[in-house]
Amino acid sequence: MKSLLVYLSFFIFIFSSCNKDDDDNILISEFKFISGKVEFIAQGTSPETGFSIELKTPTDEIYYATVSDNSLLDTFNVGNNITLKCEATDNYLEVEKIISLDNENFQLTGTLTSKEFNESGYSAEIDGHYNEIYQVEFSISNLGEQYKEFEIDDSINVSGSLLVFDEKLHLTARTIN
Repeated sequence: MKSLLVYLSFFIFIFSSCNKDDDDNILISEFKFISGKVEFIAQGTSPETGFSIELKTPTDEIYYATVSDNSLLDTFNVGNNITLKCEATDNYLEVEKIISLDNENFQLTGTLTSKEFNESGYSAEIDGHYNEIYQVEFSISNLGEQYKEFEIDDSINVSGSLLVFDEKLHLTARTIN
């Protein structure tokens, strides 16, 4: 119990001071997408403070994210691979949107806005959930008999593996729904 209180105190300290550096200079924040595995969840000290999660990326970077809506606490589970859109200052994040709570089985519905052919099929930009742009890879090797060419402005419902690469949302299509 004592170690949990120390950990919670650590989170409270970090989040109360994360917008300033050691010299009290205000740090510039930006919006970014983060994918990773939930390592730890810490509930705030009151319903108004929300909760915090520790997120480990595939490249072993650690981020600390604050979710201000306590009603979402039950949607996060330690071990889940998730994707968030956050306001970021260094490795501290304020969650703006939950993009995915299950990156391996992400389902996307949207409109195809552009495509570019490659050796295994084609890459497409899809305007999808939350008006975010997703880079989707449609390949014969991943889709098999389901592989098909969509046209610009087609409505698409596809599922597969979601990841963040170069600050963009990438989906490897595995099923066309």
